Amino acid sequence: MFVKMKTPLYLTVMLLSALAFLGFRRDTTKEVTLTGQLSNCSSGSLSLFQHDGIQLKAVQAIPLTPNADGKSFKINTKLNLEPGFYFIGETEKNYKIVLLGSDEAVDIQGFCNQFQQLVVNSAANKKYAEAMAQAAQFQQEFQGLLGEYRQAGNNQNKINAVKQKMAALDQRQSDYLKGLEGKFPIIYNVVALQTYLSYQNNHAPNETEQQYFVNNYVSGIDFNSPSFNRIPHLMDRSRNFAQTLTQIGITDDSQVGVIKTYYSRFPKGSIARKSALAGGMLGFMDKNNTAFAAIAQLYKAEFGNQNPQITQFIDNKLGSMKSQIIGGEAPEIVQASPEGEMISLSSLRGKIVMIDFWASWCGPCRRENPHVKKLYNQYKSKGFEIYGVSLDRKKANWVAAIQKDGLPWVHVSDLKGWSSAPAATYGVRSIPQTVLVDREGKIIARNLRGPALDAKLAEIFANE
Repeated sequence: MFVKMKTPLYLTVMLLSALAFLGFRRDTTKEVTLTGQLSNCSSGSLSLFQHDGIQLKAVQAIPLTPNADGKSFKINTKLNLEPGFYFIGETEKNYKIVLLGSDEAVDIQGFCNQFQQLVVNSAANKKYAEAMAQAAQFQQEFQGLLGEYRQAGNNQNKINAVKQKMAALDQRQSDYLKGLEGKFPIIYNVVALQTYLSYQNNHAPNETEQQYFVNNYVSGIDFNSPSFNRIPHLMDRSRNFAQTLTQIGITDDSQVGVIKTYYSRFPKGSIARKSALAGGMLGFMDKNNTAFAAIAQLYKAEFGNQNPQITQFIDNKLGSMKSQIIGGEAPEIVQASPEGEMISLSSLRGKIVMIDFWASWCGPCRRENPHVKKLYNQYKSKGFEIYGVSLDRKKANWVAAIQKDGLPWVHVSDLKGWSSAPAATYGVRSIPQTVLVDREGKIIARNLRGPALDAKLAEIFANE
């Protein structure tokens, strides 16, 4: 015999607090009636997929009922879901992204073999389609104005005219976002992820364009909003963020630091945090191996047990790039000097060596040479050596550049340009690029130039 007893208020409060602490929350699911008519389907059901932060995961089957014609199928089912974006399709590679949970009823029409062209009928999905089109239009206009700004050169009248256009575009984007806020919170966050206001009109005093980009690439969003757990766009936006960081002239360490700060603003263990971290990792892949390795290790530590295939891919990738990341052994290089002597990188073991990938035709490389020469003369007596690897094709141009710039260090090349074997080994896709190697032949830094190289060499030789 069970006796129903009233729970004291203070115990209820304690219980709710404990549940909140453990991560439990009230049920936020909503019932959605999904209807539709589809043709050319290969089975009697579809799948509803959910983005788990990096991959699609099937969460529910959607039954298909054959119509009398035997060629088309009807959908009429009820779903209980957390509001957000889902994927409806036959496989993880053939689907349509749909916003569910914001409307009580959603209707889809079309062909199973053309899921991307499915027509999704509901107020929220129509607004989503409109918002994505508008965001794309804003981005196109912004890119056009950036082109105008660069072409203006030093013409102040043209510069001011373009800045006014940019300011007007900034205002239109801000107004559009405000129109979504509150009414369509999930769509607001998707558009906010893609909204970037002009540096020319919004930067802080003394803030460089690099700093502005880092601080404002993703702004105007609430990182703690649970809706980001159901917004797969976050991973692509994070991936683009990391890719761009590799192109704006900041050090490898700075790139890693920026992504660490960015992803850490999402709640620990959340799908949103996983998505942001995975996007950053994938954005660095093949563009900055050191940064990829650093972010990949963070991903594995927090989410490595959730997607075994992804974790295995990361392990394989890290294994193949050990010789390209900080802490790894610098791969051997044996190439010919201008005099035809074969000189190996390992012959310099015992010294601090900077491998300098450059070419006679590379303007930034040539402009950097006087500074590198100053550092060479400053630290040579302490055991500093430079192993210059040229990506030239013509020996005469290579030798002439060495002589004209007065470069007294070791020089080698296979004269194969971008097909240079050492460049391929070290993952070099742009120059100038440097790799700093310690006295034991281990890589200690990559892609340092200017003040960053000054600081690193000062640090190394101050401790010896």
